[in-house]
Amino acid sequence: MEPTIVAGAASDATSVADVFLEAMAPNALQRTQFPDSAGERFVRDWFAQDVVRHVQDANKGLLVTRSRDGEIISFVKWRVHAPRAPQEATTPGEQDTWPETSNVKVLEAYTALTAKVREDVLGQTAYYRALPSHAGQTGVVES
Repeated sequence: MEPTIVAGAASDATSVADVFLEAMAPNALQRTQFPDSAGERFVRDWFAQDVVRHVQDANKGLLVTRSRDGEIISFVKWRVHAPRAPQEATTPGEQDTWPETSNVKVLEAYTALTAKVREDVLGQTAYYRALPSHAGQTGVVES
């Protein structure tokens, strides 16, 4: 039996988070933002919770690739961003709260930069945001 691609489930959350962390392990930015094991636990827990939100939300999705023995070896999750009015901005309740052990200065600068670039490039256009990942590689695809 060849690897198969199937819809992900909430029960896949921990395995998907592990694949994500394995893929991000060589990423210098990730290590700078979350430099210790407490930060890694935060990312794993947050990502697993986000996977659950993706399978429960009609505007989000998750596909996983299972190996011959059923292990999750890759995934893609996405979110459909609807058009929004120019004055619509992220509300304080939508901002992330970072663990004490994270590099908050780097996280806030990176978050602000990516939000600005996204706004400059996409404006109020609807778009998909996908995070494909497999062992050793991850990336964000927006279209």
